[in-house]
This record gives sequence, C-alpha cells and structure tokens, in this order.
Amino acid sequence: DNDNNNNDNNNNNNNNKERYDFYKSKDQLFNSVRYRRSALRYHKKEISKLKFLECIGATDPSLNAAIFKDTLKTKSIGGYEYNFSDKQKINVGIWINSVEGFESGLYLLIRDKSSYNSLHDDIESVKEIIKDCESNNEGDYQYDEYNTTINITENWKRVTPLKKDSNKVKTILNNLDLYYLGDMKEEYVRKHSSKASCFQTIAEDGAFVVSFIAPLDKVKTSPHLYQLLHFEAGFLGHLMYIQAHMTKLGCTGMGCFLDDFSTRQFHLLENYTSFRSLYHLTIGSSDSDNRYIPFNYENRITDSKHDTIFTDYSEL
Repeated sequence: DNDNNNNDNNNNNNNNKERYDFYKSKDQLFNSVRYRRSALRYHKKEISKLKFLECIGATDPSLNAAIFKDTLKTKSIGGYEYNFSDKQKINVGIWINSVEGFESGLYLLIRDKSSYNSLHDDIESVKEIIKDCESNNEGDYQYDEYNTTINITENWKRVTPLKKDSNKVKTILNNLDLYYLGDMKEEYVRKHSSKASCFQTIAEDGAFVVSFIAPLDKVKTSPHLYQLLHFEAGFLGHLMYIQAHMTKLGCTGMGCFLDDFSTRQFHLLENYTSFRSLYHLTIGSSDSDNRYIPFNYENRITDSKHDTIFTDYSEL
C-alpha cells in the first residue's frame, strides 16, 4: 500500500486534484449534524479503508470543495480576515491502530504543502540525535519517562492506491499527501496513542487517532494566529466528526492530551521544532449512546431570523 517517495512529492500539481462527493445525501448530512454524539466506548475492530480515507479526506480543500470552495466564506476573527481554503496551516498526525490495508503505525497527512520541508527536516534532525546517542553507547534514547519506540523510516513513503482498490479509494488517495512514517505492532500503537491522549481507553480502542499539528513559530510576533490555529483545528475536527457519523463510525474529541509527548511520537522535539499538537480525535467502531433522545426535527429547519420553514435543503 506504500510506495517509495522522493522528497519533492510535495510539489504535486494541485490543479489536477479532483472533487469527491462527500455529501450525496443532504438528508444524511443534516441528520449527522443534528444527531451526532461523542462515542463513549469503542470496539477494537478494523474499519474499512474507504471509511478511514473519507474521514481524513474530508479535511482536504480540493476533495471537499463543497465545503471549502462553495460554502465556506472568509471569516473575520479578531479583526483579521481568514479563509481556511487558502491558508491551511494544520497538518494531521495519525496513529493507525486497525485500518484495512494499512500497516499499524504512524502516518502524516500534509495539508500545508509549504510545511513539508520544515517538517521533514525537523523529524530527520531528531533521528540524528537518536543515532548519536546510540553510537555513544548511551542506550535507548528517551525523550522523557515515556520511551518512544516507534521506528521512523529512513525515507518517507507516500501512500498510493493499489490496482485492486475501488475508484473511490483511488480518487481520495491520489489527491492526498498522506505519508507512512514508521511501523509498529498494533498493540504498541494502541498503547502509545492512548498515552498521548492522557491514557484514555477510547484512544486505545479506536481504529485510529489523529493529532492536529500546527506551527507556532509566528505566534510570538502575531499572537492572534494562536486563536486562528485553534479555530482551524476545531473546524477540521467537526468535518471529520460529521464524516465519521455519516459512515456509521463513532468519533470523540479529546480535550485532554499530552501535547509534548504527542509531537514527540512523530519525532518532533520541542527544542528542535515549532510544531505542536493542538487537538486530538479518536474514530472507530463504537457503541450507540441511547441515553439521549434525539429531537424530532420532522425534516424541517427553521430560519430564526425570518421564522421560515425550509423543506427543501437547496433553499438554504
């Protein structure tokens, strides 16, 4: 599933990217928005390749043009104009526990193409530190009390589709800059994704865990960027949350996570990089929470400003 990749793969021609129809059913979309609930318990079950790719693919502006290009407008935040279609700063680190067709391990979805080189260089520099410690007989290098045992590969490998993959899988993978960073036994990936998420069981039992990774190098001189980065991370989290619900998966945002340990999992050491983890999500096969009784919308939406009932979603 993973082919060798040269470091200049980040220079893909974005003009050749395709749209993907994430929201064929408007009813399904609106029901997901209305009725979604954070999952409280997950099963350690493998999920399909397509469901995984649809969840992460929903964060790509070209694939999900229905949101990024057609719907999303420029927002004014704290007096600053911001458009997530044009200014993508958040990249997505992924612990894959159990996904069809993927080796368990670490993956990195590059959304901000301009950050590829800096991310790659930062990760490579930490790998050299580890090698120096080993060559000086300093034993296993440990960032802190948690031993990072994930083996980051020498050459990043871009994940590309297989001949047997469906057209949907091929469309998404061909348009994502998704890289395989290193393998690990499933039990250890689950253990480390849980540690990174404050030892929460929902991270260990989910099919995969994501960490939204952002550059903080310009925050000192432009403090408003910190708010914008969190806004972007939250926006991406909502897109993944809704897509997970649409594909019959559970999703839970995790406000408690160990930010330094999370980024260190990807060999991003705080003294050698400006990238930090801002937010975590876990997605997978989950139990339904029957404690909540959904509100009966009767397939209607009220516009509170005009007191109008819409029965045709195209009117919105």
